[in-house]
Amino acid sequence: MISKDFLSNKSKFSQPQRKKGSVTWRCPSNIELIKYWGKYEELLPYNPSLSLTLTNAYTETKIDYTISDKPSVKYILDGIYKPEMTQLITSYINKLNPYFSYLPVLKLVIHSYNSFPQLSGTIISSSEVGSLALCLCTIEEELTGQKAESEFFFRKASFIARLGSGCAARSIYGGSVLWGTLPKINESSELYGIHLGPLPFLEDLNVATMIVSSSNEPDTPLFRYIKLQFYNVASCRYEHATMHILRLLDIIKRKDYFAFCELVEAEALILHRMVLSSSVYGIFFHPETLNIISKVRSFRKKSGIPFCFTIDAAPNIHILYPNQFREIVINFIRDTLLPNCESQQWLDDKVGIGPVIIDKNFNYCDDQIILQDNF
Repeated sequence: MISKDFLSNKSKFSQPQRKKGSVTWRCPSNIELIKYWGKYEELLPYNPSLSLTLTNAYTETKIDYTISDKPSVKYILDGIYKPEMTQLITSYINKLNPYFSYLPVLKLVIHSYNSFPQLSGTIISSSEVGSLALCLCTIEEELTGQKAESEFFFRKASFIARLGSGCAARSIYGGSVLWGTLPKINESSELYGIHLGPLPFLEDLNVATMIVSSSNEPDTPLFRYIKLQFYNVASCRYEHATMHILRLLDIIKRKDYFAFCELVEAEALILHRMVLSSSVYGIFFHPETLNIISKVRSFRKKSGIPFCFTIDAAPNIHILYPNQFREIVINFIRDTLLPNCESQQWLDDKVGIGPVIIDKNFNYCDDQIILQDNF
């Protein structure tokens, strides 16, 4: 599919099917196994990436919409009006007018709730953008009276999410998700993510996130350096990402958990190797990060249990392990890793089924945050 396939046909619809309504979607976050490095034009990826969609880390977004001659956007996060994020989301929504028939004449009041701690008040997470995109696609169906086929609906939602945040394109599906063009997978695209599966090997995984630091302040000089250095290794990185995904799919076919651990950890550390060898002072790791990595590798060697870590441009670490070893790994986390976490905080999660639409009678969500502690 191409971008034009997602444009609205405004001449086809003269009158909206209703004047107002309300839509709610729950959209999970995702973690990358093979990382997305860089974009061009409108958030198109230079290289393919592969992620796992979570279960417990999600955003629920409810949009109350009204046909109005004074269109506006109001964004409320966890019950609190957010002016800065309202401006950010208004700019994003304004870019979407060509893809929705009635968006330019809607008054939108957006209520979002995160089930996980928000590390920064001015950054919109992939799950927030994903839930927003799903709501907008559903509103379009309600106003036009035209229900899209499931495959087209989710591809458009992923396309719309990508325009707000590249990583959000992968939150629209459950299980394992590919975003970017990959040889031998004809359906793969830079415009949207696609579900890879079923892949029981990946879908059986549990994910524990060790909160080493809840601070998410960017290191500006370091990011500038990474951006400059990136161009020196870019072509090589694109080839590696493609090879790593193809190798990962082969590992999954062979059900080789230890090869999976080796590849995922190597992929996770590529960025950090570049940072550690830079002349610019700065590092994403904290001492506790290195302690956790050392303890995970030591326990894996000692126990023979195939569990591993992945890490992004932050000190926090995601630990992945097969469900059959859940009790052993949870005890290891509580006994050994929590002393390295900020206030002994961690997130207990697993690979999930993807977004779900919430009943129309939905009230503001008061689910308990999935923050775990040592008890």
